[in-house]
Amino acid sequence: MFPPSWDSLRVEDREEPPAVVLTVSDAAGKVVRRLTGPTQAGVQRVVWDLRYAPPTAPVAGPARGGEDTGDEGFRPNAVGPLVVPGTYHVAMAKRVDGVETPLGTPQSVEVYMLDRDVPPRAPTVLAFQQKVTDLQRAVTGANSAVGELSTRVQALERAVRETPAADAKVTGDVRAVSQRLRALREAFTGDPTLSRRQEPTPPSLVARVGVMAQGVRALGAPTATQRRQYDIVAADFAKVMAELRAITDADLKRVEAAAEVAGVPWTPGRMPDWRGTP
Repeated sequence: MFPPSWDSLRVEDREEPPAVVLTVSDAAGKVVRRLTGPTQAGVQRVVWDLRYAPPTAPVAGPARGGEDTGDEGFRPNAVGPLVVPGTYHVAMAKRVDGVETPLGTPQSVEVYMLDRDVPPRAPTVLAFQQKVTDLQRAVTGANSAVGELSTRVQALERAVRETPAADAKVTGDVRAVSQRLRALREAFTGDPTLSRRQEPTPPSLVARVGVMAQGVRALGAPTATQRRQYDIVAADFAKVMAELRAITDADLKRVEAAAEVAGVPWTPGRMPDWRGTP
């Protein structure tokens, strides 16, 4: 009996854990939701909350309350719009080594209003809720990106200050990028100078989106205030995204390249430029 080879052990270590995938589609065949189910032995349960996918990424582990809902722990506040009444189909598959294989026969699920006298939502209502969900996804992602970039630039600032060969221009350029990111953080989450002193602050992008997202939970039509909030956030967010793209696509790359030339110690997010010792 020979021990397994190192190559076979590497394959085993790199193997993707198997999973059970449930795909929910509407009557037209459009995918509405994909849920990952448990793979333990025995009878298992997966709960679909009758909603489209939420705008934010899942977090590791079970959802709040300790129950594995099959949603891989979506944050409680991150929900998509409710689907409209109708017939939906659920197909199950197993995923092994990244390859999905169908299991069994797709089953039908009938979604209906508990109160038969309540009219279903108009298509325009669902369309608005999906617009809000998409905007919330973009704002949440951009806000997280600004936080990650800020941490990256702060590390670069510290490294530049400790590098003798870094001239004043490199130091000033890095600081300018840091200040611009600070302004973006305030646009997303509010002015900390005012809030720390218990002064009222103008509504931030994240706060406005949070208010609108509450309407996604409901069945009723959006109010005029919610529609106005959407227009405000969409216009302001477009300006913020233009600034964020300018920083990430050009300015940050430029200052990091200058830092590399100056021999600044490695910092997160930078690719070292090493061409070998002559």
